[in-house]
Amino acid sequence: MKPEPQELLRGAAHDVRTWVQGCCASDGSLPATYPWHALAEGAALRARSSGASAEADEWARVALLVYGALARAPDGLDFELSAMNLRAWMVERFGAEDGHDVRDFSHIVEWFLRSTEMPLADARGAARRLRETPLEQWSSEIELVRALRRVKNRMNVLRWLKATPLPPEVQRWLQLWEELP
Repeated sequence: MKPEPQELLRGAAHDVRTWVQGCCASDGSLPATYPWHALAEGAALRARSSGASAEADEWARVALLVYGALARAPDGLDFELSAMNLRAWMVERFGAEDGHDVRDFSHIVEWFLRSTEMPLADARGAARRLRETPLEQWSSEIELVRALRRVKNRMNVLRWLKATPLPPEVQRWLQLWEELP
């Protein structure tokens, strides 16, 4: 019998991570019959409420491991966003550290640039066209609205990073933020 998330979250992060790794299949997936999302959210909360960076990092590793496995599912975008939001929060709270498995800022930048569905010029043009389209006609452009909204959701992760200098290619994307639905 698998322990409940609440029980695991009362323990040590390292032990929880070891337990989760033992539950993972060879492809990194997790069994569907457990409340993994609750465990990931609880571990992320423990990371955010930890005063010391070492403890926060340990709980973040648990959350990122579970979010990563959940993100591999066809509908895993929300889990991917949760993982990146946690990374960004950790960078902002405890500082970026090159090569760190949780707080390496380049993980976030690379994820954003890799996962953005369209080039910046296309997004800018699509946002302009959409703004010129009467709102009652947006239903005929619903896929475009959704694609632009997914871009904006990814950009929200970067907006956590107030104290971290962003590369120019990311800064150009952020200039588009207010124009997106």
